[in-house]
Amino acid sequence: MPISNTATGDFSAVMAMAARIYEPFDKSFAKECLDSSKKALSYLESNDDEGGFINPSDVSTGEYPDTEDTDEYFWALSELYRTTGSSTYENKLAEIDLDSLENGMGWQAVNMYGYYAYLSSETQNDDIKKKVKDNFTTHFEEIEKNIEEDGYYSSMGEEYPWGSNMTFANNGMTLLMADEIYNTDVDYEDLAKKQLDYLLGANSTSYCFVTGYGSLTPENPHHRPSEALATTMTGMLVGGANSNLEDPYAQNVLTGKPAAKCYVDNAQSYSCNEITIYWNSPLIYLMAGFMAD
Repeated sequence: MPISNTATGDFSAVMAMAARIYEPFDKSFAKECLDSSKKALSYLESNDDEGGFINPSDVSTGEYPDTEDTDEYFWALSELYRTTGSSTYENKLAEIDLDSLENGMGWQAVNMYGYYAYLSSETQNDDIKKKVKDNFTTHFEEIEKNIEEDGYYSSMGEEYPWGSNMTFANNGMTLLMADEIYNTDVDYEDLAKKQLDYLLGANSTSYCFVTGYGSLTPENPHHRPSEALATTMTGMLVGGANSNLEDPYAQNVLTGKPAAKCYVDNAQSYSCNEITIYWNSPLIYLMAGFMAD
């Protein structure tokens, strides 16, 4: 695959985080990470006309297109500012139109990570802090509203998209971040726990969506290694309910069901039972958040 601004921005952000995390344990490696982060940011700024990413014409596999790289740039700047405290990065942050960014924590929209990084920094510019906090607050208040209106404390709302379990895990992450940043009477940690409870079986299907755990667990994931071994690997979060019914098997057996019940445990239903890295990773964060307590 060719170089892309979106991947470069993500790399810069992650390397800035790594520098901060490893600094107490391995200063040499931490410096290498920070240098790499700065170089990646420099590339991004020197090639800002390249935009996001689409598959090259000779690539026919599934595409993960991202036409906007501003959120990756914002995240990288936020992490570098949190790690270094340099006003150079804060001044650049002040120039970004945050209202133009789509809130997200997935593979396409990553600005929520930037919000958390900036609000966790030791010092913050009042104007930038207000903009960041307003956008962050708008996002998690919508999550909170959905939870309050649902009998299973679901943060999803009325539509369950492909990979809805990733959204549950991401929303749980957001609530843990809110619990850390905000000093209010709302128990955001408890609301985050409700999202983990959903994933582990407190939902309208009664499935624990992590393979190998619980009395009702997915046994037929859309996962080629498991199919090749003729046994389901343990510990994988499946995609979950998908009210858009985006594969033939789901359309055949789930049409007419309520959104939250649009799940089927069958390897043919790739839109419900697929396994991906990017919806297992937020589950790890969410569980680690409670283990740390």
